[in-house]
Amino acid sequence: MADCLFTSRGQTRAQLMVSALKAAGIVASTRKLPLKLANEGCAYGVAVAENDRERALRTLRLEGLPPRRVYCERGYDWTEVGR
Repeated sequence: MADCLFTSRGQTRAQLMVSALKAAGIVASTRKLPLKLANEGCAYGVAVAENDRERALRTLRLEGLPPRRVYCERGYDWTEVGR
């Protein structure tokens, strides 16, 4: 189950992010963001497990594909945990 979402600038960029993460051995998928999180125009992001979050962030930054924002699910709500 994906516990964290990385927002992206668009669907194509989200797909590039997923490819980079999969190449690094991290399970990730493109996902349409909940309406509450899609306030910056893009409705797509990348879902990863919370235990892979830090490694995924390092990988994306090294690949030049940093997320716009990072959210993790806390109970029934999403909390921003980084950029």
